[in-house]
Order: sequence, then structure tokens, then C-alpha cells
Amino acid sequence: MILQALVITFIGLIAYWWANQGAFSALLHLTCVILAGAMTLAFWEPISVALLSKLGDHTWSVVFLGLFAGFLLVFRVAFDRLVPGNLNFPQWVNYVVGGTFGAMAGVLTVGMLIIGMGFTQSLNSLMEFYGMTRLAEERGQPFKSESLWVPAHEITTGFFGLLSAGSLSPVTATPLKKYYPDLANTALSLHRDSWGSGRGKTSVAPSSVQVGSFGYDPNFEWDAVGGASPEVGAYSLRLTFDVTAFDRGQGLTLSAAQAKLIGQSNGGRAAVVTHPRKYAEEVAGGDRGTFDFDSIQNYATNPAGQQSADVDLIFPAAGLDRVDFAMVKGLRLKLPQPTVVSIGELVAAAESESRVAAMSSDGAPELSSSDLAEGNSLQPLQLGINQASGLTLVEDKKGNWVESGKGKYKKAGTFSVSRSQRINGFVQPPGTAIVRLDLTRGQATVDLEELRKQLAPGARVRLVDADNRAYSATGYVWDMGTEVQLMYDPVGLVEELRSFPGLSSGGTQKLWAVFVVPIGATLKQVRIGDTVVGAAELTTKGEN
Repeated sequence: MILQALVITFIGLIAYWWANQGAFSALLHLTCVILAGAMTLAFWEPISVALLSKLGDHTWSVVFLGLFAGFLLVFRVAFDRLVPGNLNFPQWVNYVVGGTFGAMAGVLTVGMLIIGMGFTQSLNSLMEFYGMTRLAEERGQPFKSESLWVPAHEITTGFFGLLSAGSLSPVTATPLKKYYPDLANTALSLHRDSWGSGRGKTSVAPSSVQVGSFGYDPNFEWDAVGGASPEVGAYSLRLTFDVTAFDRGQGLTLSAAQAKLIGQSNGGRAAVVTHPRKYAEEVAGGDRGTFDFDSIQNYATNPAGQQSADVDLIFPAAGLDRVDFAMVKGLRLKLPQPTVVSIGELVAAAESESRVAAMSSDGAPELSSSDLAEGNSLQPLQLGINQASGLTLVEDKKGNWVESGKGKYKKAGTFSVSRSQRINGFVQPPGTAIVRLDLTRGQATVDLEELRKQLAPGARVRLVDADNRAYSATGYVWDMGTEVQLMYDPVGLVEELRSFPGLSSGGTQKLWAVFVVPIGATLKQVRIGDTVVGAAELTTKGEN
């Protein structure tokens, strides 16, 4: 109700203002709005994609609103200087014609603002208005549950879509009406229809996701609904996400609303958008299971503790003559030509990207329990929440935990911290365990300073389990003598040899790498690059 009222109010105010400014001024302003909107839609996506890794989930909204405001200002100033005078018309013409032009400008302006606000990272409702979201009544699939009384965002996308196929059609690119046919529905509110009613991650950077296989199964039969004949035909798209696509680095959540195929039907005369109805992911034991997006509680995700997610999205093929793109959390993905294949066989034959090549541990030194151990603490640091500058903390029933951040702090023993104020350790997602690897110079079996002399600075430091899954460090604890430096970044990780701090030769400094691994994983090796630098035998229990 709030959004409904605001839309009508702002359109009315803009129309009233330009009715009083005169018909010619209103026409010039409408022209500025049209040009600003067209330029915004032309540059919005490439600029946003370039900035995704820097601005994160708010990129799409910030860039859209910033471009529209900037272009509108530029065109207004330019028109005011090029056409400084006004044309005189009878007062009734100014009110009627100027008010009409003003109302048109108001609809387009409010529509652009709604689209821009719709792409922010927020709840899946915008001022208590939902628009198009997944519904339980629709078996977890996107459905338009309500409409604006004046659907300014739909009018705006329809208007610019029409222009993109006409007078403002691009010379070499696909017009907007085929490139982004559901822009209005995405803004209200598919883009924000994520885990936790919009609290999950709503964007991914190009470096965060890789396209794998793309298959078409003409014989795939969907479950019949409501007594109708079952649909036949499906596309399967395999995607691999790295940890930067995870919610706060803890795990992937991908809803049916956040993925789609965009294609054409009727010989290219109509654009078609389809969302996945099924997904396949890795389950316990390393096998892959196929599940339905038939509930608003269902999300494609990754096994706990793994630092990549391999997901197969399965889409209905009905109505699609050709697939042009896929979009995942706002990011447009180019697809290879589909391979005609049985989707069941394609999913079953998938190999996880998180596995590395098997290597022998022969000749590698054995790690003791003091070298590699399970334990979630900040030791040798005792730190209270009031001293934790530079750290992002979360609190639960068990205590206070470091979610991310970096800083130097005085060691334990120089002050006391009460139990309620004490930081207990690092955030430990469900199903995972915290493991610490000693890298201390001259003391640990894996002597990082000695290994720096032999291996490349860019070599990746990883633990490898019995299933050949590799895990990079999420942070480290560096005992510098009188101070301790903490660094914890589940999203950025501490992957390379050069990412770890160098230790002095005095023997007073110590260093531990911190890893988050699945409960039940049997850790077998420490690898730096392609070299096995330590052999281990540690099965995690998650009891820390």
C-alpha cells in the first residue's frame, strides 16, 4: 500500500509541476527523461559487471540510479543552454498538454526509480510490495501475486523495449525487449527473492561462476500437474561457483527465481524466459542427487565446508525455439551450443570441480597432532568484544565469534576478559570443523619460511582429504611476540604462499593457518602448489 500511494503521488506531483512550467518545457523534460533512460539501459549492465567485484550486491542498484541521475542532469543542463527560451501557449494548452507530457515523464521517472531500487540487496518485498516472487501455492515457482495500480516499471520497460526494436534499436546488439524481456519482474521482485526472504546474496561476479556443460534432452518427461499431459523436453546447465559467490563465504544459496534461460520462440518474434524446476547437487558420500524447486524453502547449495559448488539447473524446454543466454543472480552468461544428451546421464557423470588430482604422500614428512589439530579458538590470544576493532563479530547462544576481519591485538595475560565479553573463536558454519595448521619457522613440520625458498610465491597452500578435495585457509593467527594478528576472510581466503606473513628468524614468532572443512573429512595431505609437503591422518569431528 505504501509503494502504491508513493507511485501515484510522485507521478501526480511531476505532472502538476510541468503543467505549470508550460507545454514546451514539459516536452523538453520528457525528451530528457527518454534520452537519460535509454542511455542508462545501454550502459547499465556492462558498467555493473565491471564493478561487481568491488561494490558487491548493491552494484546493480547503485549503477542504475547513478547513471539515470547523471544522464538526466547532463541532458537537462544541455537543453537549458541550447533552448534557453520558452514558447507561449494558451494557459489551457499548458495545463492539458504540459500536464500530459509531465505525467508521461513522471511515469518513466518513477519507473526507472522503481527498477533501480528493485535491484538493491534487500528484503524480497519493496515497501511491503512483492510483485513477482516464488510462491508456495505455485510449487515454489515464480508467480506474479500483485500489481501496482499504476505499473510504472512495466510501462517503462515496455516503452524502452519498444524503442529498442524501433527508432533506438542498437546497430549490433540484441534489442532490450529480447535481451532483458522480464526486467520489470526481475526488479519487482525476482532479483531479491533469495535465501532468508532477501537476506541471501543477490549477485555474483563473472569470476565467481563458470559455465560447464549445457545439454538438451528432447525426451525428458516432467511430472504431470493437475491432470494435464506432462511436458516433454528439458535443458540442463551445469555451473560451478567459487567461495566468493557464497553467502558471507559460508555456502551457496540459489533459488529458482535467481536463475533463468532467455531465448526466443515463434521464429524469433517473441522472447521467452524460463526458470529452473529441478536442480542436481552433490550429497553426502560424493554422489549427486536431483531435487525439485517445488518449495520456497528449496535452494541449490553445496555440501558443508566445501569451497566450491557444482550445480546442475534443469529447465523446461517447452516454448523455447532457441536459447540465447542464461542469467544467474543478475549476471548474464554466454552458453555453448547445447549437446543432445540424456540429462540423467549428464548429471550422473558429472565430476566435482573441487577435487584435485591424486598425489602420493611417499617421502612427505608425517604431521603430528601438534602440527595439524582440530580446534576453534583464538589462542594464544584472549580478546573481548570491546577490543575487537577491525573484526566483524556475530553472537549466538554459545558466545561471540569472528565472522571476518583483520587486526593486531595484545596477547592474553595483559588484561582479563569476562566470559560474556570474550570472543570464543571463528564462525563455524553448521556441518563444519575448524582445523589449525602450524606453520611456525624452525619448529613446525611444515616450515613455511623454509618452503618459501623452494616454491613459487603464487603456489596455493591447501589441505587435501581422502576424496582428493582441497581446502584453502580462511585465515591465520600470527603470534608476533607481544601482539597477535588475526586475519579471517571466508570469502577472499588465504590461498597463496605469499599471502601468509613472513616470520622473523629470532624464533619468537608463531603462525597457524585456519581452515574450515566438513565434519567427517579425513585430511591426508598438506600441499603447496603441486608439492606434497606433509602427510596427515586427521578425521574431523566438529566438536570444537
